[in-house]
Amino acid sequence: MAVEPVTDPNAAPKGAPPAAVILTVPTAPLQAGDQPYTMPLQVTQVQQVGRITVMLTYDPKILTAVSTSEGTFMKQGGVKTTYTQKIDPLVGRVDITIVRDGENGASGTDLLGAVLFKAIGSGTTQIKLTAVAMTAAGKAMPITAAPASVTVK
Repeated sequence: MAVEPVTDPNAAPKGAPPAAVILTVPTAPLQAGDQPYTMPLQVTQVQQVGRITVMLTYDPKILTAVSTSEGTFMKQGGVKTTYTQKIDPLVGRVDITIVRDGENGASGTDLLGAVLFKAIGSGTTQIKLTAVAMTAAGKAMPITAAPASVTVK
């Protein structure tokens, strides 16, 4: 008699790219003192996210975060969300948390939000991202977040 392995129905297919948070940064250098620049945060390949927290850190002598905004991802299906942000310009840190109401999480790839940065000093800074995601049931889920570099002239 063959034994069938138990698999998680919400698990990503084998060989699928891992769930990730990606910050899209400009490829050309920013100019110090110019208008603020919006950097989108996208989530990819996620399943049933009920809560997500993203932390960004950067060199506050080169960039300053002006504001953040919520994207459409966590509002899938017209679900109400709670969006909180904390910007600490002195240390160069942004914390964003989004929580969906209800029992169902958001799935797929879409815009999570955006951060509006102002270039204030010349140099290159790495924007480091850390992300923590949970299902609507409160179970931790793996998610990656890669750093990105921004140059200011």
